[in-house]
Amino acid sequence: MMVGLNLSISFSLASTLELGVRLFVSPRDVLTFKLDALIVVSGWLEFALSTAGTHTWMPDLQIMRFFRIFEILRRAKWIVQIPALSRLLIGFVGAMEAMVYGVVLIMVLLLVWGVFAVEFVQPVSLLLPHEEGDWCAEALSSVQAATLLLFQSLVAGDAWGTCAVPLILKRPELFFFFAFAFTSVQLGCTNLVLSVIVDKAAKARDDHKELEKHEKNKNSGSQFPPVVCGHARG
Repeated sequence: MMVGLNLSISFSLASTLELGVRLFVSPRDVLTFKLDALIVVSGWLEFALSTAGTHTWMPDLQIMRFFRIFEILRRAKWIVQIPALSRLLIGFVGAMEAMVYGVVLIMVLLLVWGVFAVEFVQPVSLLLPHEEGDWCAEALSSVQAATLLLFQSLVAGDAWGTCAVPLILKRPELFFFFAFAFTSVQLGCTNLVLSVIVDKAAKARDDHKELEKHEKNKNSGSQFPPVVCGHARG
């Protein structure tokens, strides 16, 4: 609690100082000043209310914490000044599209395996003794629950053998079901998505380097205006 409070004070002080400097340097930038002032005021108001304590008559001001997100995004421009962090940020932004499509592809594949799990694995699960409230007893009751179980086991790698091993011991042929599901999702789809993400990040960095090189050549060329040579008259 104390660490979070000190961090909030530090952010508010830094924002207030920066706001005063920007008002002194560029007083004409009214729109940006109003936005920064709103962020600073909301930060100090949140700090004052959190220090005073929460009372029933106080409105719910948790929405003010979202202004911190805008403050962090506004300060993200500092990352550009650090070459290593700038390259990481450019690669991450360039790989966002591949990440989104990768998640969609993985979820579709898990949904397909979830349908097969409900059809072929659930009858075996009904033969096993389960305690009351056991997750494995409900994990194969629907396609949604089966998809969640496969995501937990295959993607997150959490408690792989809790539900799968008893089923395999009951029916050894189910080993091939879980083996094929693991191979297609973990070794196949996940690694394929990872390779595409790496390629997209590398391409984004290369494109940024080419853009910087082009801008550098353009600026260096503008420093030397072309010399107009006239033809000598005979």
